[in-house]
Amino acid sequence: LDPADGKIYIHGRKDHQIKHMGYRIELAEIEAAMHCLDYVFEACALHTNIGFSRIIAVIASSHIFEDVQFRQDLRKIIPDYMIPSEIHYVPSLPKNSNGKVDRRTLEAQFCQSVR
Repeated sequence: LDPADGKIYIHGRKDHQIKHMGYRIELAEIEAAMHCLDYVFEACALHTNIGFSRIIAVIASSHIFEDVQFRQDLRKIIPDYMIPSEIHYVPSLPKNSNGKVDRRTLEAQFCQSVR
């Protein structure tokens, strides 16, 4: 409730469930699939609707690998509509004060514009 105008504004969901290509998806399910891959140390799945609906994977890995190979490995675990459309590699994922992945920092870095 906004005290200035008395209207209720809905800002979106508090959890990480998204609607992508007509499917309801838990981003944690994509993250769990990415963690199943031996070469992925840390992973975070993000979603943005800027421009069009995109799932973005941010990965800290033991070595550099091809995006094609990563997507092929993920397809063995999750359906095609859950495969990230963008993949970004970082040395390590930022953490907040609780030791959890700092999603806000990653969203500010990777979700703000259409690439």
